Amino acid sequence: MKKQNDRIATLDTMLNQVMKSHTIQMRGYEDLEDKLEDVTDKLLKRIPHGDILDFLKMKENNEYQFRKLW
Repeated sequence: MKKQNDRIATLDTMLNQVMKSHTIQMRGYEDLEDKLEDVTDKLLKRIPHGDILDFLKMKENNEYQFRKLW
C-alpha cells in the first residue's frame, strides 16, 4: 500500500509540474498574440516602425515590472 501511495504522490507531483509548465507556456503565447495584434493594428494605422518598437519596449518593461511585483 505504501508503494502505491508513493507512486500516486510522484505522479501527482509530475502532473503539477507539467501543468505549471503548460500554464507558463500559454501565458507566453497569449502575451505574444497580444503584441502581434497591437503591432498589426499600428501598422494598419501607418504608425512608424520606430514608434512601434518603442511601444513594444515600453510594454515589455511594464510587463516585467508587473511580474516582478508578484
